Amino acid sequence: MIKRNILLFIVLCSAFMVEGQKLVRVGLNFGFDIGTNKKDLGENFTFDKSTNFEVGAYVRIGHSFFGQVGGGYYINKTYMSRDSLSSAVELGQINIPILGGYKVALGKTTYFRCMLGIQYRGLVRVSKNGIGATKDTFNKNNMDVIGGIGFDVSVITLDVSYRKAIIPLVDGSKHYQDVVNLSIGFLF
Repeated sequence: MIKRNILLFIVLCSAFMVEGQKLVRVGLNFGFDIGTNKKDLGENFTFDKSTNFEVGAYVRIGHSFFGQVGGGYYINKTYMSRDSLSSAVELGQINIPILGGYKVALGKTTYFRCMLGIQYRGLVRVSKNGIGATKDTFNKNNMDVIGGIGFDVSVITLDVSYRKAIIPLVDGSKHYQDVVNLSIGFLF
């Protein structure tokens, strides 16, 4: 399924290539996430608050219509409670977003973008903590739906996006790790 979607993405991106234009852009991205879902993690755990950030790289292909694929390392430092104990729990995740969008020129080197896509999120690390949470406590694989807008000004790109998780962070919970992402990137 994932291989088929990646192949479809590549075919769609290649359909938008026009000779003579700079159609492939590579960038680095640094983001800060604001958690939007504060619901209970289930019978044993309670979600208190979180701080999130991400660093990654991506490739954007196309001009007006574009496709973008990337990879990033996402750190979610969550404060959780279990019974009468409370502890910080840091989750390390690998993110692979696949986006498509449309870009409009606002000036010679300024563009407005809108985009929509999906993201795979895989859990790779859980920090030591005082409440007994391990990698087995959390869902190791998740998918997000992403929608957002962005501006490109010369080689700087600014984005605001919303990521809606499809699978809860912990089985049987109501916490979906939805976030609003604010990011800055640099295009090469």
